[in-house]
Amino acid sequence: MTDADNRITPGPKGEGAREHISAKIHPVAAHEQGALFTGLPVPIDELMKRQGIHGPQGLATFADPEWELDEESERFLEAIFAESDSASSGASAGPRQTVG
Repeated sequence: MTDADNRITPGPKGEGAREHISAKIHPVAAHEQGALFTGLPVPIDELMKRQGIHGPQGLATFADPEWELDEESERFLEAIFAESDSASSGASAGPRQTVG
């Protein structure tokens, strides 16, 4: 196989471009669309069973076992909590400071 075999050649342009296309359109069989959502409430127990949840997960579920608390992560958490504290109190955070 040569490079010439792998080249994509452009089709005709201009007035004759559509005549070059030989695709046929076939109708699709009729299909009835079922309801995507139900108006009936699903009990919490059923939802938990479907999702494989057996009980409360707790905050340990979100913990990263490889994360270690060091000075850099302490500064990061302080900055995040400071922003969330000032946002929740409605106070202006003022100019942002770069941590590091």
